[in-house]
Amino acid sequence: MARSVPPSNSISNSISSSASPRRIQIRVKPGAKVPGIQINAQGALTVSVSARAEGGRANEAVVAALADYYDVPKRAVRIVHGMMSRQKVVEIG
Repeated sequence: MARSVPPSNSISNSISSSASPRRIQIRVKPGAKVPGIQINAQGALTVSVSARAEGGRANEAVVAALADYYDVPKRAVRIVHGMMSRQKVVEIG
């Protein structure tokens, strides 16, 4: 089972306000009973959101979750690829 981790891991250390935007690959689980961000054993990031994948609500929830996790404004998080897929590339910064 994946576990939630604080933003002091190696993925979040690569994101800082002074750095240029970073792109990360994520997997999204829409309609999750327990929202959160997990990192699996291979270091892949999974974002679970309670919003359903209808009308872009899950994507909005993903942006909000990542902004909160990395302590950046929502406008600093952008989905670059995979708007209609569970596999996404997100730019942060």
